[in-house]
Amino acid sequence: MSMVQLWSKYDGVIAEQKEIMDFNKLWSMHLKSPAFTKLSERSKIDKLKGAKKILPVFGHIKVDNIKPEHIRRYWTYEASKVKCNLITSYLICQLLLVGAMSEVTAK
Repeated sequence: MSMVQLWSKYDGVIAEQKEIMDFNKLWSMHLKSPAFTKLSERSKIDKLKGAKKILPVFGHIKVDNIKPEHIRRYWTYEASKVKCNLITSYLICQLLLVGAMSEVTAK
């Protein structure tokens, strides 16, 4: 499947969704996805620790509405800039892009 077809399918699924997909729901879906279950136990523990810090900031926000200002707010919330970068890159990139796309291709 080409990227154009995949994005087209993704847009169709998103348009059909009637329930609001916030970050908490997407995180719950990600915990059941192969992208998470195939991780080592140590990686899973690290990701869950990171989620405890990022979910209070992003959890209530509708996934389609996450903006750079939300990410900047998280950066001020997290004291360690290294952890902040690691958690942000994983949860935003992996979860939103790979996690959401794997749910679309599974349908």
